[in-house]
Amino acid sequence: MMHGLLDKNFVKELKADGTYNETSFNREYGSRWSGTKDGAFFDAEIFTKYRMLGHAEFSPDGRSSKDTFYIFGIDVARHRAQTVVVIIKVTLNQTTGLWDKRVVNMHVYEDAHFDDQCGEIKYLFNIFRPRAIVIDGTGLGTGLIDPLVKRTEYNGIVYEPFGVISEKHKEDYEQFIQPDTIPVLYIIKADPAMNSAMHSNIYAQLVGGRMKFLIDERTAKTKFASRKN
Repeated sequence: MMHGLLDKNFVKELKADGTYNETSFNREYGSRWSGTKDGAFFDAEIFTKYRMLGHAEFSPDGRSSKDTFYIFGIDVARHRAQTVVVIIKVTLNQTTGLWDKRVVNMHVYEDAHFDDQCGEIKYLFNIFRPRAIVIDGTGLGTGLIDPLVKRTEYNGIVYEPFGVISEKHKEDYEQFIQPDTIPVLYIIKADPAMNSAMHSNIYAQLVGGRMKFLIDERTAKTKFASRKN
C-alpha cells in the first residue's frame, strides 16, 4: 500500500470485511512488521540444530527424478518490495518412506520492479525446472502474480507464461492461458484455518528432522579456512 501498488477501493473492501484484523492488515498491506514475542510458535534453536548443508546449489545436481525434485517458495516481504525465492530440494527417504526437504538456496530481490522480479524468477525456473512454485497470493504478492501469468521478455529472452495449478484460484487466471503456458504456480491465500494447518505441518517437519538448512556464513568461513590449513 505504501508503494501505491494496491487499488484504494480494494483496500476499502478489505477493511469492511467481517474478518478484518488490523495487525494482519498492516503486516500484509501496510508494510509494517508486527514482530515476535517470547513463547513464539517456532524456536530458533530448531533451525540452528538442522543447519547441516555445507553447499548451496546454483543448478540441479543432476539427480532429479520422481524421487528427487525441486520446489520454489516465493514471498513478497513487508519492506521495500523485497521478494525472496526459496529453493527447496525434495527427496524421498528410501528408509522411512517420507519426503526430506533441503533448503539449498535463497535469492533475494530488493527494490526491483515486479516485472524484473518476474524475469529473474522465470530465469531461475529454467535452471531448476521446479515441480511447483508456491507463492503467497496475499497482499503485495498479487502484484507479482500478474506478470508471472503473462509472457515475459527479460534481458533479451522471452519466457513462457506460468499457469495456476491451485484449484481455488485456477478460474481467476484462466483468461491468461496460452498454448505454451507452463502449469506451475500454486497460490496460497491464507486464512486462520490454513495458518493453523501450515504451522502444525511445518512444526512436525522441523521437529522430525525432515528439513535441513544451509550452515550460516560464519560457520562456512570457518570450515573453509580449516580446509585451507
